[in-house]
Amino acid sequence: GNGTGKALMQTIIDQATTDGYHVMIGAIDSANQPSIDFHKKFGFIETARMPEVALKNGQWLDLVFMQKQL
Repeated sequence: GNGTGKALMQTIIDQATTDGYHVMIGAIDSANQPSIDFHKKFGFIETARMPEVALKNGQWLDLVFMQKQL
């Protein structure tokens, strides 16, 4: 909540752009809405959902892929 995450994300985006990358991809647990919202603030859009691809503590997790064109 002190801006560190925002600063880190912007640094990663800036460096990826400088290095000539075309796309950034994030893979997020679908239940982690704060992370999904965080990525949206930086221009990421949801491009795919994969149901029940990971098992954690006996619970199947869905995976959300988010993508940002640089």
